[in-house]
Amino acid sequence: MSIHSIIIAGGEGSRLAASAPEDTPAKPLLAGRDGVRLIDRVLAASAEVAGVRVVVAGEMELPDDVVRLREDPPLSGPAAAIVTGARALAEREDTGDEDLVLLLAADLVNPGPGITALLDAASDSRSDTDPDGAIATVDGRLQPLLSTVRLGALLTAIGDDDFRDASVMRLLRRITLVEVEVPAATAADVDTWDDWTEHLRHQPATWQDARTSIADTVATIVARTGRTEEKTGASRTPAPGDVLAADVLSPIPVPHYTSSAMDGFAVSGPGPWTLLAATPTNARGRNLHRTGGTLEPGQALPILTGSLIPEGATAVVRSENAQVTDDVVTAETPEEGRDIRPAGQEWDAGSVLVTAGTRLTPRHVAMLSACGVDTVEVRQAPRVACAFTGNEVISHGVPGPGEVRDAFSTSFPALLGAWGAEVTVADRLPDDPVAVEDWLRRPDVRSSDIVVMTGGSGRSTQDFARRFISRAAEEVLAEEVACQPGHPTLITRRADQLIIGVPGNPFAAHVALHSFIAPAVEVFCGTTVEDAVATHPATASTGASGRIGALRRDRVRLMPATLDERAAHDSTPAQVTVTPVAGSHSHMLSGYAAADVLIVVPRDGLEPGDLVEYLPL
Repeated sequence: MSIHSIIIAGGEGSRLAASAPEDTPAKPLLAGRDGVRLIDRVLAASAEVAGVRVVVAGEMELPDDVVRLREDPPLSGPAAAIVTGARALAEREDTGDEDLVLLLAADLVNPGPGITALLDAASDSRSDTDPDGAIATVDGRLQPLLSTVRLGALLTAIGDDDFRDASVMRLLRRITLVEVEVPAATAADVDTWDDWTEHLRHQPATWQDARTSIADTVATIVARTGRTEEKTGASRTPAPGDVLAADVLSPIPVPHYTSSAMDGFAVSGPGPWTLLAATPTNARGRNLHRTGGTLEPGQALPILTGSLIPEGATAVVRSENAQVTDDVVTAETPEEGRDIRPAGQEWDAGSVLVTAGTRLTPRHVAMLSACGVDTVEVRQAPRVACAFTGNEVISHGVPGPGEVRDAFSTSFPALLGAWGAEVTVADRLPDDPVAVEDWLRRPDVRSSDIVVMTGGSGRSTQDFARRFISRAAEEVLAEEVACQPGHPTLITRRADQLIIGVPGNPFAAHVALHSFIAPAVEVFCGTTVEDAVATHPATASTGASGRIGALRRDRVRLMPATLDERAAHDSTPAQVTVTPVAGSHSHMLSGYAAADVLIVVPRDGLEPGDLVEYLPL
């Protein structure tokens, strides 16, 4: 006889959600300052006795040897979850009808002693009168999700019945169970926020601050953004947009041979000079630049720009300065070395051509090609998965009442790509909890460095993105941000992955993209954390054009504006003037389309001539 466990972790936790701070993680993911989640406590207790451990839940990080399943349909109740787990156990070759199955809630605070008591009470023998399992009681009150039952008896009780939205006791009443009194502490679970604070005496630190400033948010994001060493390098032909993972060294001196800077005649010593060969008039496919040759004093050879300098040459006489008569070149004798490009004049072999962390431009690529560089070590572009949610969104045509056009599926990938990211997933999703949850747990989404989901980051009953992004999170970096528009932006971390939920309003979403996702991409591409923080937003000697009034809320405002650089007079530095443009509400894109920058307007507003922080667009 073996012992297995079915751990129920997929409930909505409505009582906890109603009593806890906004966007508290799902109950199984609540973790104290020691980092131990409720689900981890239950898994650890069952690991001491159980063979196969099945967790019936939505997406969450679990040990590799744990089987995670989802009840069908999702959120159809704990009895349906038990049915799913039992049927999965029955299909395995390493289980049998006589095996015991622990039925455990994922929010038990200290289940270990209760599990021991249940197993002690379960008889290893089998007869018609023996119970089929045991159920914990506290002061006579049954605890159905702290019980154990034989797998065969559980499958018989299930039969072909439908247990969707049924209670666990409806199922367990069909099974003969012995009641085992256990201490209240081992059956204690978490239904409300008070339960959590009472049992564990502290709150999870990462969910304490409800709102964060833009500067603090950017600093937090980039500090959590990184790339492991094995992900940083790939050797390939240099191309514009690549970010170097290592310095590029010149394989040769540049120029790599001594050559002529002009068309004319290579000469040796003072003139006149005897011309040893006629000036070629037709290359006929030959590379005349490699002709070279040898000169003695008083001799000359014709030469082209870039051609190999003959041995013994002391200078080049430009063709326009020379006269050729009867194979004699006459001209004023040039100073030694005139119009000769010495080898290594630009770079010595081994010189650093471009430093690590540089984003290659076409100009860089041209220089590297000229230096004979065929491959460079580049940083792997950060992979970004995007989902654009909304039942009201249409992809083409004129929208009708209650419909809006898709404003993200083209602009977001284009912007992210311009910043150096690789958009590997770009999907449209309905406002459906199953669709959102399933998308977040897809392998191609899980393998991305950054996940961006538009819409559903608010707190209405249809804002599923916030709910499931929070459930998937190991750490919440910002519940919301003290800015307008874009304040519902939710920023979380799962392992090395950033998951960011941005508002559905188009300008608000683009504000979040420029404010928070752009610096994260930069750091993935090699920008230092310090530089990313210093430039988001950038601070410059910028004067506000016109007065911008104060906000009533404790937020900053991001407004589209144009830049006007005015010429400097005498020694006074040039001043850049910003002019706000119309169309700065969260649902508007006209101002964003016409702007050069987003200015960061403090809560108290701006007066003409005030300095302004801004984000370049």
